[in-house]
Amino acid sequence: MLPVTGQIDLADEKQFVEVKTKWRRRTGKYRSDGTMSFSLTAIKPSQEYFLQCIFYHIATGLKINLIIANESEYKIFNQDNCDEFSPENIEKVKNKIRLTCIRRERLAGRHAGKQTWTQDIRLDTSTFYWDRDEHLTIAEELWNTNLI
Repeated sequence: MLPVTGQIDLADEKQFVEVKTKWRRRTGKYRSDGTMSFSLTAIKPSQEYFLQCIFYHIATGLKINLIIANESEYKIFNQDNCDEFSPENIEKVKNKIRLTCIRRERLAGRHAGKQTWTQDIRLDTSTFYWDRDEHLTIAEELWNTNLI
C-alpha cells in the first residue's frame, strides 16, 4: 500500500481550516514607467482545492472550512454555502480518490524496483509552475532518460 499524505493548516476537535491565497496576475501590459502591470485574481476555488479539502474531511471526519484570500478580500467556503462540499459530492470524490490510489498502487507494483514508470505516465508540464526555459528542459531530459 502506498502512503498518501497531507497537512491541514488549522484544526480543532470539530473542524479544520484550509487557507489558500490568490496572488496578483500579470496582465501582459506595461505601465507608463515600464514596469509590468498586475491585476487581482478572483476568489474562486479550483477543483484541486475541493479535492484536497474533501480528502482531509475523509481522513479526519472534521467539518470543512476553505478560506481563499487575495490582498483585498476573503471568502469562506463550507458545507453551508458550497455544493462541492455536499455529502453527495463528497461520496463521488471519495470514489475518485479510491480509484486514483488503486491505479497508483498498480503502477508502482508493475514497476517495483525499476525506473521505468515514466513509460506509463505522460509528463504534464502545462501548469504555470514550470519555468519554460531551464527547468522544463531538465525535467524533460530526466523523464525521457527512463523511457529508453
